[in-house]
Parts: sequence; C-alpha cells; structure tokens
Amino acid sequence: MTGKRDDLRALLDKFAANAGDPPEHGLDGVMARRRRRTRHRRGAVATAMALAVFGVVALPWLSGLQRPHDVSAASEGSSPERNTELPDVVKLFCAGGGIDVPVASIRPQHDGLHLDVDNRLGATTQVWVTADGWSSGRFDVSAGETSKVLAAPPGSLTVGCHAGDTDQQRRVDLVDVDHLYEAPTLDCPEEERAPLAGVFPVVKVTPSLPTAARDALTTDRIPDSVQMKAFTGYPEGDRVWDSPAADPVVQVVRSDETVALVHLAGTPPAEDRGQAAPEGSDATAREPTPVAPWTSAPLVEHCPAFLAPPSGDVESPRGQA
Repeated sequence: MTGKRDDLRALLDKFAANAGDPPEHGLDGVMARRRRRTRHRRGAVATAMALAVFGVVALPWLSGLQRPHDVSAASEGSSPERNTELPDVVKLFCAGGGIDVPVASIRPQHDGLHLDVDNRLGATTQVWVTADGWSSGRFDVSAGETSKVLAAPPGSLTVGCHAGDTDQQRRVDLVDVDHLYEAPTLDCPEEERAPLAGVFPVVKVTPSLPTAARDALTTDRIPDSVQMKAFTGYPEGDRVWDSPAADPVVQVVRSDETVALVHLAGTPPAEDRGQAAPEGSDATAREPTPVAPWTSAPLVEHCPAFLAPPSGDVESPRGQA
C-alpha cells in the first residue's frame, strides 16, 4: 500500500512540474499556492467589507458638507463656491413668545444687508440691527411683513426686536463673499482731515438725504459737478432712500474723490421723542432712528479739496470765507 501511495505522489509531482512549478516543489508547491490564494481571497473580501462599511459611515457625513441649505458661518478658508451658498436675506420672526432668526450666516447684496421682518405681534414694534461701530437705531415696523435694506458693515451683527414686553436679539454673521463693502473714508491723508466748525441747519424741508446735505452746506447750490449721495459702503447703496441708520451720512464726491462726509440729524418718530429705550437693551440701539425731514448737519468731515472750489466755482460752505 505504501508503494502505491509513493507512486501516486510521484505522478502528481510530475503533473505539477509540467504545469510550470519548479520540480523541486512538486505537490508541496501546489498546496502552498492554494493556501496563498485562499489567504488572498480572504484578504480581498475583508478589504472590500471594510471599504463598504467606511462608505456607509462616510457618505452621509460628506454629503452633509454639501447641503445647499447649510447656513453655518463661513470660515476664512472656505472656498468661493461654498460661500456663495449663503443666503442673501436674513429673516426675523417677531412674536409674543419671542423672536427667531433661522440663519447663522448671510451675505450682503450689492445695495446692502437685506432684512425681512415678519411681525406677528399684531401691532407696530421696534427693530434694530447693530455692528461694530454702526447702528440702525430703533425703527418702527408695522404688523405683517416688512423688508428693509441696511448699510450694516460685514462682521458680527446683532438683530433685535421688541417682542411683547421685552427686548430680544440674536447674532448673525454677515460674510462679504464678493468684497462689496468699503468702509466710509475720505480720499485724503488722515492728518489732513478735519471737521467744519459749527452746525449747519437744513432750510429746505426734504426727505432726501443728498438734497438736505446740499442745502445745509451752501447758501446757493453746490455745483452740479459735485456729487451728493447717501453713503452706505455698498456699490448700489445710494439707490436706497429709506435705509434706517442712527447716523445717516452723505458722501460728497468731486473729481471721483470723496472730499467730505456730511452727517445729518433728523426728527425721531413722534411717539419716541423724549423716551429712552427699555433698560437692558443694546446700548448701541437705544436711540430711535432719525427720520425725515432732516433738520441739520451737526458734523461735516472734510478734506482740503472740499474748501478749495475748482476753477469757475465761487460758492463756499456756510461759515467759511
């Protein structure tokens, strides 16, 4: 029996040698290859299963990063494509039970910050938006839906509403994706900037900020070559005539240079005159928003070019030689 088994093994070794295995390995080489192939198949199956499990876990997370309605604050490293997914209108719901601002981050439009107020209180209430160094003041919003465009600068904003008997507010980040905003500044070195002495009354009763500024600065009209436009910092902001601002400013432009910034005072709403905002409210939004008719220009910041009229101009600002 033993001899037959030896003969059979020798025959199998010969078959293995003819199949391409080195003769010295013989049947042992065939068995070794089978074991290696088995291990390889097991490894491939395990790898495939691991990749499948990773895909099940990772795909929802990766897809969550690309949801079009994701409105969390954009970081400085975010791509332009990612930032353009931010909404360009902030919605403020104001009701007796409180307020709600459904988004965390928004982007401005070419004329400024767009704010839609849904006032569910059934009566007129006050709304405000503040930023670092800027405030809309408190402005009235009637019951129902109201849309406003504001000159708020990019950055962290506070959006508030007087809901019921309390002031409530939320934080929203304004992300200037398209770099639209330019802060108010004069086109002359800082050491040359100065305020005009005195307060300049507005004689003409007008709802127009540019008209009021022109009337306050001269006994006659400033030459037509000098542009007067409401300053908002946004490229199309001068088209917005009812933008609430605690400190409305008119930009004076001569030869494509800003030579003066005219700050105007107006008349607060009748029901707010002499009344302070409730205690505990945002200090930068306690005063009501001034409204037309505009009464005076209490501050005029200017460059020397503003006081030196171009050839042929004889007009000069009030109070100046």
